[in-house]
Amino acid sequence: MPHREHAALRELARLYGVHTSYVGADEARHPATPDGLLTVLRALGAPLARPADARAAARARQAELARRVVEPVVVSWSRPTGERRRRGAVSVPVRVPGEAPIRLTLELEAGGVRTWQGTAGDLRRARAVQLDGRELVAGRIPLPTNLPDGYHGLRVEVGGARHEALMVRVPRRVFGAHAGHDWGVFAPVYALRRDGAEGRGGAGAPRFGVGHVGDLADLAAWIGGLGGGVVATLPLLAAFLDEPLVASPYSPVSRLFWNELYVDLERVPALDGCRAARALLEDDELRRASAALEAGDVVDLRAAARAKRRVLERLAVCFYDAGGADSDALRRYRAARPRVEDYASFRAAGETHGADWQTWPAPLRDGAVTERFRLDAPGPAGDAARYHLYAQWVMERQMAAAAAGARAHGVGLFLDLPLGVHGSGYDAWRERALFAEGVTGGAPPDPFFERGQDWGFRPLHPERSRRAGHRYTIACLRHHMRHAAMLRVDHVMGLHRLFWVPSGADARDGVYVDYPADELYAVLSLESHRAGVAVVGEDLGTVPRRVRTGMAERGVHRSYVVQFEVRADAERAITPVPAGAVASLDTHDTATFASFWEARDVAARREAGELDAAQAEGEKVRRAEVRRAVALHLARHGFGNPSDPDDASAALCGLLRCLGDSPAGLVLVALEDLWLEPESQNRPGRDDPANWRRRLRRTLAMIMEAEDVVGPLKELDRVRHAGEERE
Repeated sequence: MPHREHAALRELARLYGVHTSYVGADEARHPATPDGLLTVLRALGAPLARPADARAAARARQAELARRVVEPVVVSWSRPTGERRRRGAVSVPVRVPGEAPIRLTLELEAGGVRTWQGTAGDLRRARAVQLDGRELVAGRIPLPTNLPDGYHGLRVEVGGARHEALMVRVPRRVFGAHAGHDWGVFAPVYALRRDGAEGRGGAGAPRFGVGHVGDLADLAAWIGGLGGGVVATLPLLAAFLDEPLVASPYSPVSRLFWNELYVDLERVPALDGCRAARALLEDDELRRASAALEAGDVVDLRAAARAKRRVLERLAVCFYDAGGADSDALRRYRAARPRVEDYASFRAAGETHGADWQTWPAPLRDGAVTERFRLDAPGPAGDAARYHLYAQWVMERQMAAAAAGARAHGVGLFLDLPLGVHGSGYDAWRERALFAEGVTGGAPPDPFFERGQDWGFRPLHPERSRRAGHRYTIACLRHHMRHAAMLRVDHVMGLHRLFWVPSGADARDGVYVDYPADELYAVLSLESHRAGVAVVGEDLGTVPRRVRTGMAERGVHRSYVVQFEVRADAERAITPVPAGAVASLDTHDTATFASFWEARDVAARREAGELDAAQAEGEKVRRAEVRRAVALHLARHGFGNPSDPDDASAALCGLLRCLGDSPAGLVLVALEDLWLEPESQNRPGRDDPANWRRRLRRTLAMIMEAEDVVGPLKELDRVRHAGEERE
């Protein structure tokens, strides 16, 4: 590529917030390919077909920015809750012609209007700027300092032209940074087991080989009795569980609705009064099918979803036949969740035309719900829509009950917000204008994925999201924060930048695209304060310093995982835990503790072709050195006995005491680690049929009575409380 074209392409990339290179896990700088830059810039809306168009496209972008009197979103940081110092000055940055009169109108979210009138000479910090050959004045319009927190409508009128924006007035730090010394457990809901006698009323309703919200509530009550404060799980969002079957909870149909697979049938209020559903639950064939599913060690998602739906469909019919459609409870739910009817129609359409909405007939494909799929429509499609409305209502009620029950025991639910959504799902259909086309989200190469990663979902378009006032992101946060005490934000680096991979290209040809971090932190902070929810960022892997600096400034807790923080150096065997971090031994995407400690994962990586023979042998040697160094570290600090570094149980208990004694805000323990489970819930990058489906080896009753579970948790509670007393 000629030098002038390359320079113009780089300038265009800068104007759109596209990085022209990145520093990888190897600490080397990797330049973006011209083709990768072209594809990503086109996805962002740059008018170019080839590199030679870059210069004209850059001029067009500069002209567009010059016409922007006010940015689509304006953030105004208020004082943190409880801080006594005076609120700082409030102002709105603008770029205006020097001679034009200016009028600003601020419509407060809770009612009321604030106005300002003046000229460029009245702006604070005014300075002359040149944009696309135009001379403008950049400055700030001053506003009263007593603005309430909230989403306020902003209108700036200059020379007869009106420019709309959103002002987010918000505390600088998210709600309630975990003050320290709490602990909790992690388990996927689908993996939770009971034996037949554990259900209510003897054998209880068939479980179909999958856990449910009721199990989560019971687990929370038990943890509260041991002194713990948190129960964490994987995303519980709507999913494709038939055709196509998508097991990963990180590729949901929607980030706005729940997965009805997790309904606890015994806690559906209408069950006893619905003869048809009760008869089905007592049917010998259904119970035999459930028993067969219960006997498996891997959840059969498709079979479980189909069986549970048969029951829920009968419950829905009973509910509507009894006049439930007109009940106050359902009316309130529909009013509070206006999208649910649209979602129900979408799912009904998918069951008629196939899950891929891109193949649906127009106008349905283009987002217009036809009469056939409305809630009041007769026939199978209307029945399906009514079923999905009912299922969402039941799940919402059960999530609310689980959260309230957990709170009654001093426990909060720790929910997980995925980064993306399935491209054939509801969000991508209804909010298609907010998602970039021709690219997918992913990650550059690292030691575990030498070719990089392509996660397959369309990323949010940063500029379109801004123009929409980040309403979709706000809705996703609210959906989770209604019931969470803590929320994990998957791949928190995505608040700052995201790696975009051109569709069909090698992930190594991707480039980073900037996101409006201040604006996204602002909505995260405001929603967290309104819901009273602490926020945890998944900041593992290669993360730029500015991301962790931003997290610290905004009060977002870091993630600390022992597997990534130990080394074969007795003096520095364990990296200190950052204050306030959420600390754990491992994650759902890593080897379990036992597998890591005993280096069983090395053999699995060798078998998968991730390591050659020499690399595998070297890693086994290194792991043995790590075991010895960590054992010595634990002994020196009074956390363990180094006599046998290969004793995984002793190492686990020592490390939990070490984490418990640290300044971590929360210590999170995977239940499976306590009995030294060798198999992980997910093996990233591998087509393992057990991924996201493997059930716990023990039932809840066994877990609650096992000394190898209860003992370490009681000791962790003791150490955490001892830390509180020292403070």
